[in-house]
Amino acid sequence: MNQIPPSPYLYCFPLRVRYADTDAQGHVFFGNYFTYLDEAAGGYLREIDFSWQRMRELGLDIYYVNAQCNYSGSATFEDVLHVYVRMARIGNTSFTLEGIIYKAGGDQPIANGQITAVMVNPQTRQPVLVPDELRRAVAEFEGEKNASGGSLRSAVRLEAGNDFVEPEKVIGFEFEPFTTTHT
Repeated sequence: MNQIPPSPYLYCFPLRVRYADTDAQGHVFFGNYFTYLDEAAGGYLREIDFSWQRMRELGLDIYYVNAQCNYSGSATFEDVLHVYVRMARIGNTSFTLEGIIYKAGGDQPIANGQITAVMVNPQTRQPVLVPDELRRAVAEFEGEKNASGGSLRSAVRLEAGNDFVEPEKVIGFEFEPFTTTHT
């Protein structure tokens, strides 16, 4: 079964649950859903060409100041998850990304959450204005795609089959293996 992205999400970060992600009960340890949301948030920012490296080039960094996650299901070792992410809000000095996590092929989310980041000057560690470059990148990705009916983008090359969205349904993807490195 091919998964249809939940509206209004245009970006999907697929990953496979590692054994190390699970706990003694055999399902994903609750705290790892925050890591999944973080990985997907980093992938989203790379997709819109505003990666952590780009922030550093601009003399910026981000600090996470709030994270929330709600659980409505569970995942186990080797499950393929689709983490959908979108920009929910951009303020003066902060922005909030929200995500929703499904098992591949599933029609019910197993978790959803938000991460709020504050844009800072890395030398002073003080908040600074969210740059117009980020605002434009989000508007181009979210606004234009939503206005034209939406297209799903993904962080990794997707394989055909029941585990993943079909590649011909995905635009703008390149192979980028999943890692546990935080962005």
